[in-house]
Amino acid sequence: MARSFNGSSDCLFRSSFSPATAYPATIAFWFYPANNSVNQAMINWAGDVPGNNNVGVGLDGTAAGDPIYLYLKSGGVGAANATTSTGITLSTWMHACGVLASATDRRCYLNGGSVGSSTTNVSFPATPTTFTLAAYHNNSVASTFFAGRLCEVAVWSAALDATEVNALAVGFSPLLVRPQALLDYWPLNVNPTAGPDIDLWRGNGLTLSGSPALADQAAVRRPRRRPLGLAVPITFNPAWARGANVLVGPGVSPC
Repeated sequence: MARSFNGSSDCLFRSSFSPATAYPATIAFWFYPANNSVNQAMINWAGDVPGNNNVGVGLDGTAAGDPIYLYLKSGGVGAANATTSTGITLSTWMHACGVLASATDRRCYLNGGSVGSSTTNVSFPATPTTFTLAAYHNNSVASTFFAGRLCEVAVWSAALDATEVNALAVGFSPLLVRPQALLDYWPLNVNPTAGPDIDLWRGNGLTLSGSPALADQAAVRRPRRRPLGLAVPITFNPAWARGANVLVGPGVSPC
């Protein structure tokens, strides 16, 4: 399952929390957009001073072609957005990935390609206070809501390369891609034992604001069991991933 957001009041958030606090980092998730006419924050963490410190991935429905973009601001200094070269398609599952490799190397991918980049020299934001899905949640006020569905949200303490980003975009779970650098993973698929919006990697649960509904999600290939210890691959390994099962998605029953 996924979470569906109404674009006006629904979001998920965790206060006093930042999944990544330094370069390098990567943000990735699946999204199913329902509106392409306004600017929308899909993944965001922001500070307690409005606009001073934030990082995230948004959908720019005000720009030609409706691209997605990776944005960052630190101490009030903003970096030029890394904006994809193509845009979204409404009512279609699409994959977004933002790679923050360094202060001068940031990239945004749509469906594993259409990469846009930014080289503006900006340090990583000071520790933000609120992590949010489907809204820009700054200084305890939510705005710039996303309309549509989100699932398979993950953050890494590494700059994933193009091969790894493509692996995510063709449906491999974050658990199969650089798992030793995985910081947080919210499948948003209503895990019956952990709860619907628990981080299955570190247990950082999210709070529902509004009434995000349950909906079908993108089909994703997951490992038969959670990779642990030294048994995990250093990078995406197609041979190892062939042992995975497609566990969730429209019309797919969990194994």
